[in-house]
Amino acid sequence: METTRASLLLRIRDRDDSAAWAEFDAIYRPILTRLCMARGFDQSGTDDIVQQCMLTVHRHIGGFEYDQAKGRFKSWLRTMAINQMKNQWRGQQEVQGGTSLGVGEAASIESPEQAFDKIWMEEHLSYCLQAIRNEIEPHAYEAFRLYALEERSPEEVCAQVGMEPAQLYRLKYKVTQRLADKMRELLGDEELEAE
Repeated sequence: METTRASLLLRIRDRDDSAAWAEFDAIYRPILTRLCMARGFDQSGTDDIVQQCMLTVHRHIGGFEYDQAKGRFKSWLRTMAINQMKNQWRGQQEVQGGTSLGVGEAASIESPEQAFDKIWMEEHLSYCLQAIRNEIEPHAYEAFRLYALEERSPEEVCAQVGMEPAQLYRLKYKVTQRLADKMRELLGDEELEAE
């Protein structure tokens, strides 16, 4: 079965498919933005890096073959983002005329690859949660959020949203299953198992 992401990659090959590009942007721009910010880039540098990555995808997606044997889109995007950050950092060093580390030096102990992978999963999860939020009643999502995401006690949540504990447990189960399905649709089974 072709994953939604694989089909999205096929759809953005049509550079005039604005709906596909909007969906792509909604999923991947936050990943790239968070990565740059986590590595110590300011908003201007982050915007430049993200824009360069998006332009590179736009230019090269026509020749990109989604073949897991050759590597995943995630790896391609991660490598591109890290290279763009290195280029931006080098450019800043040339302008400053020095070799002080500054950007990225104290960004984190994580490698850029580890940071990218963590942000990748968190942003895909956030995207799927937002989709679910749009699918269910607001009070149901609020109950799920309080109980499953904020880890509030069932008693507190039930009192706040006017729900019986059995209803809350069923809701959590159904929403969690739907979330897992959406993540599988977006990422595919093999990537979820790797995480």
